[in-house]
Amino acid sequence: MKAAFEAIGYAYGAVEAVRDVSFEMPEGRITVVIGPSGSGKTTLLLLAAGLLAPASGRVLFDGADMAGRPPERRDVGVVFQSYALFPHLTVAENIAFGLTSGRNRLGRAEVARRVEETAALVSVTPLLPRTPPSLSGGEQQRVAVARAIATRPGLLLLDEPLSAIDAMLRRALREELASLLRRIGITTLYVTHDQEEALFLADRLVVLREGRVEQEGAPLEAYRRPRTRFVASFLGDANLVPAVVEGTDPATGRARVRTALGTADVEANGIAPKARGTLVLRPEDLEAGTEGIPATVIEARGLGPYDRVTARVAADVELTLRVAPGASPLVGASIRVAPIAGRGHFLPD
Repeated sequence: MKAAFEAIGYAYGAVEAVRDVSFEMPEGRITVVIGPSGSGKTTLLLLAAGLLAPASGRVLFDGADMAGRPPERRDVGVVFQSYALFPHLTVAENIAFGLTSGRNRLGRAEVARRVEETAALVSVTPLLPRTPPSLSGGEQQRVAVARAIATRPGLLLLDEPLSAIDAMLRRALREELASLLRRIGITTLYVTHDQEEALFLADRLVVLREGRVEQEGAPLEAYRRPRTRFVASFLGDANLVPAVVEGTDPATGRARVRTALGTADVEANGIAPKARGTLVLRPEDLEAGTEGIPATVIEARGLGPYDRVTARVAADVELTLRVAPGASPLVGASIRVAPIAGRGHFLPD
C-alpha cells in the first residue's frame, strides 16, 4: 500500500495539533515521523488509523480518500506505546485476535497456521503458551508487532514501540525491527522522539515542529543538510556558528564562508555572495590539533566509542566535538579547534 497525508489539519479544541501536513509513505518503506512532545506525531498516527477524523485535508490509501471509513476497514495494523496486549489471553491468542473476527476472519486451521508463521517471523514461538504479564518488555514488544502484522495489513503504524525498553535492549530490538519490516516489505509509519532511532530506521524521515512539517526526505540528508536551525539542533548535536559568505564558485558548486573559526568550504546550494547565516557543524565535522582557533576545554565525557568534548573559543562560542576514546584533553586545557576540510552546511538567515 502507498499512503499519504494531503493538507491534513486537526485541532483539540482551540489547540491546533497538526496544520497543513502533507507527505507520502512510499509502498514497502519505513517512514519515520520525529519531533518533540506536542509536535503532532501521535495525532498523525491516529488520523491514519481512523481513530481521529481530520478537520481538513485527506488521508489517502492507494489514492483513495479514507474519509468516513472506520478503523476496521482501513487495512492497518497498530502497535501502541503501551503494546495494549490482552493480559488474560495467551501469546498465541493475542496474535490470533485479529484473525478471528471481522473481515480478516479465517478458519481455525488457517488461524493456527498464520499464528505459527507470524510467531516464527518475530521469534516468539517458545512464548505462545504464555500470557503477557509473564513476559519481559522486549518480549511484549515482539508479540505486539506479531499481532499487528498477523493480518498482513497494507499499512503498519507504530507509536514509539521501544520507548519503555532499557537502552541496551532497545538498540538490539530496533535492529531486529528494521530487519523484519524490510524483510516482509510492509509500508510502515513509525512515530518516535528518539533521533538515533529515527536515523537508524527511516527510509524516509519527516521532522515535525508545532504541527507542521519542518523537513522531509532521506534521513542522512536531514542530518547533513538541515533546512532550518530547528532541524539542525533537533537531529543530534549541532554547532551553530555565525557565518558570512565571502564568495561562490559556480564551476564547483562550492562557497567560501567566514566564521569565528576561520574560513570553511561548503556546498553553495544557491546561496548568494555576501549572504549572512549560520554554519552548521556536527561534532564529527571538527577536529582538535595544531591548527585552528584557540579554545579552552570546559567539559570532557567518555561515551564509549568516542569522547565528547566541549570547548569555548575566543569569540565566546562553545563547540562540541568528538575525539578518540580516552584522548580527551583535561578540563581547562588549551587546544586548537578547526573544521575538517569540506565539512559543514551553510544556512542563510
